[in-house]
Amino acid sequence: MITIKCKMCGGNLNLIEGLHIAECEYCGTKQTVPVPEDEKKTKLFERANRFRSDCEFDMAAGIYETIVHDYPDEAEGYWGLVLCKYGIEYVDDPATGEKIPTCHRLSFDKVQDDINYGFAFRKAAPDAKNLYIDEADKIENIRSKILEISNKEEPYDIFISYKETDFDGNRTQDSVIAQNIYDELVKNGYRVFFSRISLESKLGQEYEPYIFSALNSSKVMLVIGTSTENINAVWVKNEWKRYLEVIKKDGSKVLIPCFKGMDAYDLPKEFAHLQAQDLNKVGAIQDLVRGISKVIPKGSEQSVSDVISSALKQENKKRRIRNSIVFGLAGIAAAVAVFFGIKGIITFIKNNKSETNNYIYQSQENKSNKLKITDVKVNTDKNDKKTNNKTIEYGTDYVYVHFRIESQEKDTINLKWVFRGGGYSDLVLYDEFPVNKEVSVWEYMDDGIALNKGNYTVEFYNAEGNELIGGVSYEIE
Repeated sequence: MITIKCKMCGGNLNLIEGLHIAECEYCGTKQTVPVPEDEKKTKLFERANRFRSDCEFDMAAGIYETIVHDYPDEAEGYWGLVLCKYGIEYVDDPATGEKIPTCHRLSFDKVQDDINYGFAFRKAAPDAKNLYIDEADKIENIRSKILEISNKEEPYDIFISYKETDFDGNRTQDSVIAQNIYDELVKNGYRVFFSRISLESKLGQEYEPYIFSALNSSKVMLVIGTSTENINAVWVKNEWKRYLEVIKKDGSKVLIPCFKGMDAYDLPKEFAHLQAQDLNKVGAIQDLVRGISKVIPKGSEQSVSDVISSALKQENKKRRIRNSIVFGLAGIAAAVAVFFGIKGIITFIKNNKSETNNYIYQSQENKSNKLKITDVKVNTDKNDKKTNNKTIEYGTDYVYVHFRIESQEKDTINLKWVFRGGGYSDLVLYDEFPVNKEVSVWEYMDDGIALNKGNYTVEFYNAEGNELIGGVSYEIE
């Protein structure tokens, strides 16, 4: 017999055949539940929910991605990705004793606009849809309130991420080192987010609004660690993982790993491409401050309100494009969706000839009209540069895309494109492309795994200035 556990407290649920919701007899929470198909699926959900309950959101998201890949029609897998994106932890309401959501990962995206929420809702059974709506409304209410608080915060130059206490509640060496660095940076005129000091006046309040604003306004993050365990501690990892996502959107920001008493080779693999600072060396802190002065020139201060407002404009712009896309045009997104948890290869072929004139939806915000993407064709034939498919049949492991970048001022452009869809996590890619020439892109699975069913979107940005210049959408069914 397959047992489904409560995703709030871990207790066993009593399921009623034919229903997709259940009420936990231990915590009293009414919740949506996955369809109990087999033992493998049940174990995957148990592991993912356990990681999420422990606030290991990235670990949990990886398992939810496996679930939506292996069980693409399971709504709970997509809902799990939503919970991870917003860092949702369910805690006891002291007034009622009920389990209520708290948000540890604020996002500029409205919950109802999240692509995985859309998949969860569409794939949900009729008796579960209202529960998804109610939970999404609760999370969105929390998100909007946190964002409002964050918008009022003053900007920071530097964010210091470190582990404050050990398992016994004692202050760590990491904390002492972090404060020494904090003191030196403050002496040099920088505004530094150091939780031991920056949050001491926020006792009794939710910390997320202040952490979110500091993460988005800081131009530099320092990750302090004296051991692999401390650098990978849940809340430390939560901070630097989120900052790496910020860097993807703003390449001017810098993360500097700072280590002492450990080998540089023991730093997280995500830091492999970063220049780390060895704090064992004499004068290391002074060297660090001098290096930061080259990254953050004086007089470059920008308010958090400006940072958030700018980001919100970008998100609103993207939503307008998604809502305005002509569905008869094919998109590029499925071509790269395979990157999300699946082994894939992306190959770029440049060709000087183009015989097609249809164009991708052009952003109305690109008022200068100096740069645009045209002649987009998506299909499963690398030699077919004329056919544009509204839908692609499920089962294909090849997707080919052809398009042009038009400009009167440049010969090449650094293009950023953001892929969403198929239940995979968002992927941001960068590359240099020629302009006024046809470019072909294809992706294939070397192990024959088909792309997931679902809707896919891609948005194109001029990487210089992060200007949105176009977007497309299509479906695999």
